[in-house]
Amino acid sequence: MAKKTKAAYDSWVDSFINTNGVQGITGALMNTALIDLSDSIFFGERREGKGEVIAAVGTVIVFATPMTTDQYVVLVRPYDSLGDFIEWKVDPTLMTANGFTIVPAADGLLDYHAVSF
Repeated sequence: MAKKTKAAYDSWVDSFINTNGVQGITGALMNTALIDLSDSIFFGERREGKGEVIAAVGTVIVFATPMTTDQYVVLVRPYDSLGDFIEWKVDPTLMTANGFTIVPAADGLLDYHAVSF
């Protein structure tokens, strides 16, 4: 199936499902709708990383492909070599379309997911 933007998905639903009973919804149409919704569940851009090396002095995480906006949330999991959680902070003023800066309490590794809104 296909990943759709929110506007494209809304348009598809309006065309094929919200027809006020003029067109009956078929199993095939419902299947397409659910698969496309699943593919498109995050309507924003996503970036992710796993096992990124981070340093206590602060590390700039650079996205392989920049976001088209600097408006995103980032979920982080910093951990040490044993897999134990490390305290951290992300300065929202240092979040750009190219990436973000994380300052952990100690050197370690980072898994992250960034999603635009």
